[in-house]
Amino acid sequence: IVVASNFHKNLLISERNVPTDKIHIIPWNVTVPELAIKKENIVVFPHRLDVEKQPELFLQVADKLRNPDWQWVRTKDECKTKQEYYNLLAKSKISVSCALQETFGIAMMESVLLGCIPLVPDSLCYKEMYKDQYRYKDVDDLKEKLEFWMNTNLAPNKDPASLFLKPAIANQIGRFYPDLFSLLKTV
Repeated sequence: IVVASNFHKNLLISERNVPTDKIHIIPWNVTVPELAIKKENIVVFPHRLDVEKQPELFLQVADKLRNPDWQWVRTKDECKTKQEYYNLLAKSKISVSCALQETFGIAMMESVLLGCIPLVPDSLCYKEMYKDQYRYKDVDDLKEKLEFWMNTNLAPNKDPASLFLKPAIANQIGRFYPDLFSLLKTV
């Protein structure tokens, strides 16, 4: 069994009684196009609009932090194509997850690779992947972190993964695994 995070591995072990030696962790191969789009004051919610992603919580926080200089956008409300989605992420400054369930977080990883400041729950797979300052403990902490990052100008970075992600994950993202089965034989 191949999973993308320790969180997912531990979930399978505890909930499905899968033997530890049967599960291998290989981070998802996330790649995005290179886009040189000027950042705008946009806070984006890059997830599906499913209950476990809590899109309504994103809107509630947006309502509480009303600021006429900022847009709050759910990608599924705005984007019809993958290219529109990438363009929106590339011009957004902050990307927010409110997920109740996440085993890797491809949408947040795409956001990071396109230069968004990530704000993720301090739980699930995010705890092992994102640096402390980008994780929030509860809704009040999310609001505080949003206000902080909305008022902070972050210099553009050619390697956003190393800025936002823990080193072990940042070093894995974007690697191509041409022969997954050969890689697993070495594990």
